[in-house]
Amino acid sequence: MSNPFELQVGGTHYKRLCIQPFEFAMRNHWDFGAASILKYLTRFEDKAGKQDLEKCLHFIELRNALSHAIGESRSVIPMSQYVDANGITCSLHRRAFFHLENYAYFLFDAEVLREAVNDLMTDRYGEQMDLGIG
Repeated sequence: MSNPFELQVGGTHYKRLCIQPFEFAMRNHWDFGAASILKYLTRFEDKAGKQDLEKCLHFIELRNALSHAIGESRSVIPMSQYVDANGITCSLHRRAFFHLENYAYFLFDAEVLREAVNDLMTDRYGEQMDLGIG
């Protein structure tokens, strides 16, 4: 099994880093908003420049707005509501989302999620991606 941190799909802007934003965020239990801000702030000089800093500022505003809207209630949106509200009707696409939900909450079924995403990729693009990992 190869090291997934040695692979980067679409560029090299993270491979040069000793600690990648993904690893930092996961190890420190950061939410998606904070992790996205970290990602854009880290890569802006090596990828999209001003646009990455604009995205960084946008995620700061999104995170602040949602944090205030959620407050202490931390209301959960079920995956079925997310998929239906966003008009995702393709059964392969829906399947990937439902496996993602199990993976996100319980950190199991990575292989099942990989298979679901590769099935979707095959359906849409006629090929699968073998990262040589897992």
